[in-house]
Amino acid sequence: MSTNINIPELTDQTFYNISLATYDYSSLETAYEKKLPIDIQTKKGTKEKWFIERVERDPHTGLDAFVFSQGKKVDGKWVRSETPKNVVVGFTGTDTSQLSTDLATSDGKHVVMGADPKVPTLYLKEKGTETLVKYSGSNGQEALLLSGQYELVKKDTAFEQSNKLVAEVKAEYKDSVISTTGHSLGEAEAEYAGIHNGVFSFGFNGPSIMNLYTDEMKERIYSGEFEKTAINLVDPFDAVGAGWSSEYERHGGTTYYTHNPMLDRQLRTDNVNSSWYFGLPGFVGGTIAYLADTAGEDGTHGINEQNFKFDENGNAINTDPSQNTPYLYNRNKEEFVYGTPLSSDGSGSIRLDLASVREMAEMIGQKVEEMKAFEMKVVQFEQVHNEAVQNVISHFDAKLSGEFHLLSQADVRETIRDLSLSQSGGLPMFYEDADLDRALSSLQKTMRDLESIQSLFESMAVQFEDRDRLLASWLSQ
Repeated sequence: MSTNINIPELTDQTFYNISLATYDYSSLETAYEKKLPIDIQTKKGTKEKWFIERVERDPHTGLDAFVFSQGKKVDGKWVRSETPKNVVVGFTGTDTSQLSTDLATSDGKHVVMGADPKVPTLYLKEKGTETLVKYSGSNGQEALLLSGQYELVKKDTAFEQSNKLVAEVKAEYKDSVISTTGHSLGEAEAEYAGIHNGVFSFGFNGPSIMNLYTDEMKERIYSGEFEKTAINLVDPFDAVGAGWSSEYERHGGTTYYTHNPMLDRQLRTDNVNSSWYFGLPGFVGGTIAYLADTAGEDGTHGINEQNFKFDENGNAINTDPSQNTPYLYNRNKEEFVYGTPLSSDGSGSIRLDLASVREMAEMIGQKVEEMKAFEMKVVQFEQVHNEAVQNVISHFDAKLSGEFHLLSQADVRETIRDLSLSQSGGLPMFYEDADLDRALSSLQKTMRDLESIQSLFESMAVQFEDRDRLLASWLSQ
């Protein structure tokens, strides 16, 4: 298969709003039947008209998919195009109206358990009807088959249905850029179909489905073939998108976290290590509590403005206001980047314009100041520690004439010495001098490195300004 996958000229926010729209079944089905367009916001203050070209819904497998075509403007009016520039296949996430099907098949059987999505599912069908019941091989079902009034039929899984749907769309719209999108389970189907058909996919808070790919496909994934063409935008604390019992190793392409994941990684560890939740001990209770927390109404899993934010150009940006930066976190490379491959500069890397350089310099400066304040606390630690130890000694000395009248001052000091790690000037110490020195030395080196980086960014900003003035002067001559 060719690895030359077309990247659509669409914004992150366009895919977000198409994914969001897939949950409004009734509106999309009405638009499809009446051949009416729907509004899709592409960036701040800008909307486009998109048409629904196809509706695929299967209550047995849980598949819900809609084919969107980009409208075009003719004489100031939006009309449907026979050769649309972009066609997007949008897959819906877990449907609460068919929750048991989605959880028992696509979500549970395939995503969690890793059942082969290429193996079709058997159903029992009464002849002359369209009613299907999943075949279990029970004695009752075998009796129905022997009666001659029932038959067995095979149906593709939702993942294979999504795969074939995208293949059909790709064949039908040869002159259009095809892409897929979805949220949660919808993202998993979008990635699966996108990777197998060689089309771009962009999803939100989707689970890792690495266990559904063949060994050959995994080799292609690990080689980086789909790094720029299979995008998953994820809240790093979301149990579905980032992992529940532990953090996922990866998705099929590149995972972009919506903010710095360091705190979330610690919270995930704390959750699954909790001693008791829902009457269940340890890991099991902690994991269930974690899943319930992220999937709740105010949780991190939903596709909403709380969990996904975009700048005025429709580029996905950092959602945590406390981090004071627009940069996303590339999970694959473990580094901050400016946006996805669809971002305005198209690079998916840090954008080196004057405003960004100054912002980076300021952000680094703030971190250096925070580290200096921490350094002062480390320097003062020895004094604080010694005062605390002396207070403990005085506390127990005061009890020698009463509660501990059988003990002496020597007993107090000997007990504290036994519990300490070392001594300095006769005073027990509950830390190692060498450890404190190493920590302080490492902290100071990090600050020096950051100050050097800050200086480079500040110099870069000056160079940007100087070159801009030079160019302006040259152009004005």
